[in-house]
Amino acid sequence: MTNRFTVSTVVNPIAFPPGGAVSSGIVGIEGRPVCPLTGPLLPGCPSTNGAATAANIPVTSAARSFSFTGAAVADRRKIVDIANCKKCHDGAKHGDTVVPRLSLHGANRNENLLLCVICHNANQTDIPFRASGPEVSIDFKRMIHSIHAGGFRKTPLQIVGFQGTLFDFSHVRFPAKLRNCTACHVGASYALPISPKALGSTIDTRSTQATATALRTVDVDPANDSKITPAAASCSGCHDSSEVQRHMVRTGGASFGTQQQNIVSGVTERCVNCHGPGKKEDVRKVHEIGR
Repeated sequence: MTNRFTVSTVVNPIAFPPGGAVSSGIVGIEGRPVCPLTGPLLPGCPSTNGAATAANIPVTSAARSFSFTGAAVADRRKIVDIANCKKCHDGAKHGDTVVPRLSLHGANRNENLLLCVICHNANQTDIPFRASGPEVSIDFKRMIHSIHAGGFRKTPLQIVGFQGTLFDFSHVRFPAKLRNCTACHVGASYALPISPKALGSTIDTRSTQATATALRTVDVDPANDSKITPAAASCSGCHDSSEVQRHMVRTGGASFGTQQQNIVSGVTERCVNCHGPGKKEDVRKVHEIGR
């Protein structure tokens, strides 16, 4: 049996990016094949007594960087590896927990980290779906640390998603040694200093048009956002106590929303001075990596 696909080309009538300020971008494709109930039973589709059964089949999503100018595009820096994720996220039982595969958002987005970070970027929060309460960052680096540390955090991670659904991750228990950064990270990508390309995580988009009955009208201008500086955004995903955060600000030069983005860009975090390679409180040492 031959599967047939139709290839379509879509031309955007609007020049993008406006003003040509951006030289490259990322495009992604997502979706799920749906098994038809009529016609021949297709390979991979479930059946009951030989009759087709409706099912959505997760397939690996695709994403690729591209250039607006025709110049070569450098690969996005690799911080974590999906192969590491799948050591736990394989649908099998680890300890007393079955860890699901990374098939998310209705099985539309599956096992491709480059696709994840398109939406889970530094400027993104749960504000589009949150009717009340402070918005929560869904920046990938901050969110993933926070989810995995669900049982370690002082404050439960609660994110509002599609149709106002509340996701509470306080029940999550990492099925391995939580402090072992190499369980997810590639090489020494966990070590300080953090990449100069990393951006701070937005924690307030200055959206003042929230109501309890309608979705927020979001201010999409990142220039007036309140943000957490990059290293602190990652580390405070796990280490979220007020005492540790005060230490990050006072000793590490971090900012937790006290500066707007145009000011934060000039803030220099000093975390590496104590937590960098070979320092007294080296991340590798305090996390007991390699032991």
